[in-house]
Amino acid sequence: MSNKNTVVMTVYNRPTPTFLNTIMGLAKTGLLEHSTEVLVVDDGSTTDYESLVNQFANEGMPIRMIRCDTVGDRPDTYNLDGYNNPAYASNFALEHVTTENVFPMSSDVIAVPDVLAVASRLDLGKVAWMPCVTDMDSGMEYLGPTRIAPYGWFYGVKTEILKDVGWDEEYLKGLAFEDNDVMARLALKVGRLVIDQSVRVWHQSHPQQAYSDDLEGWRRNKKYTIEKWGGIPWENEERSPLAVEITTVNNQIVVDVSLRDAVAGVTA
Repeated sequence: MSNKNTVVMTVYNRPTPTFLNTIMGLAKTGLLEHSTEVLVVDDGSTTDYESLVNQFANEGMPIRMIRCDTVGDRPDTYNLDGYNNPAYASNFALEHVTTENVFPMSSDVIAVPDVLAVASRLDLGKVAWMPCVTDMDSGMEYLGPTRIAPYGWFYGVKTEILKDVGWDEEYLKGLAFEDNDVMARLALKVGRLVIDQSVRVWHQSHPQQAYSDDLEGWRRNKKYTIEKWGGIPWENEERSPLAVEITTVNNQIVVDVSLRDAVAGVTA
């Protein structure tokens, strides 16, 4: 049976136990049953993930790993001892996805067994689908009815749509905010996000390297985002460049998205 879906994640020196938990969670989601492969993109890590990935592959899990080198391929990249914005690695990952649907996933998230089964019920050509997300240590809801912040923890969409949207590599000149941008443009492209309250995945806490430079990289990309959008998508509703209409239907939070005003340089 050929694969229909690809779960794809980028990783750079994520703590091994965190990454292992992520892979073990995916192994329980019925990948083969749902014609799904896993693609891991290692962006120049010094941590050895290959032996771990190979171990799962040898046990029958449809998983493979490829490598890229953002700092080498994009010399102007802002980085902290090799840690950098994942925009280039995310685009690199998409280039190697050939399936109909793609599920980008953060390498610090633990999926639940029914996540693929629930996602397969929707036409991903008309919506971008995502489960609710909770931090397993603090209990804070990152995505759900109390916080509509659809970032890149786990979501599904038609591959051709996400390839058309892509990540803006100007974000390589700083840190953070690439998710605000790509998820806003994806929402404008498909018109509708669906946050499914029947499924909840778990975020694992870990050291925040992106904030270890006194927020220099964060400030750079915040400035660029405001210049590009006229505000920060998904933050501060009154000043957000997005007009968001939220309804709840059959346990699904439906988020319809449009631009408040024309924004120069912003396209879906």
